[in-house]
Amino acid sequence: MAAEWTYLSEVFPNVIPSFSAWADLRDIAKAISPAGVIPGLASSLRIFGYDLKDIRPRKRNGGGLADNAGDDAVATCALANALLLSANQEKLRFRQQCGQIARIFTKRKGHRTPSIRDLFTATISTGGRLPLAIDSGMKLARYFFSFSPESSGTMSSNMAFLTFKSEDQRDHFKADVDGQILATGEKLFVQAFHKENELLDTNVELEKERRKQRERRRLQNTEVEVDHMGALFA
Repeated sequence: MAAEWTYLSEVFPNVIPSFSAWADLRDIAKAISPAGVIPGLASSLRIFGYDLKDIRPRKRNGGGLADNAGDDAVATCALANALLLSANQEKLRFRQQCGQIARIFTKRKGHRTPSIRDLFTATISTGGRLPLAIDSGMKLARYFFSFSPESSGTMSSNMAFLTFKSEDQRDHFKADVDGQILATGEKLFVQAFHKENELLDTNVELEKERRKQRERRRLQNTEVEVDHMGALFA
């Protein structure tokens, strides 16, 4: 806000006395839903039902995106109004909870494999590419939110996963969802994911190999040092 206040005071000094206070809508949204990172202006408006074409920046005749202060002001007022509604506040909280499950606030993006620590994991597939309804961690978190997953993501374009706190939760999910038919016609196949031990074994073997390499390098360095000392006394 410092840049805005500086601009106003220099270009429109007479308007400054009209302001008694200022508020950052991101701070207000953060107070409503403290979990995670608050999405930007356009993303927030989409959460509250605004169509993308109404909030997307207009294109200049030259082809670039136009930054229009009037559009920004209207969008900001729309967001301020939307945040007053309790239904929208619940939508924001839900989005933040799903974001935490999908781990969208980490730097790591794209496909990933469940951690070794995720002992209770279920994989989801359809026999082909994942349908649009569940082809990302965020969509998986929203679609299966009622099962209280700990995390969600995609291992490939054909396989998704959810992790749970307990084996009972995972088994309950598998019993309820395996064989379910989506609205688009795809059948869901759910299986318990038992690759933890394989991953652990792989990591153990890698660590053993690293130790062997370090030992070989140490021995080689020792031999060089001995040869050098031998030359000194030759």
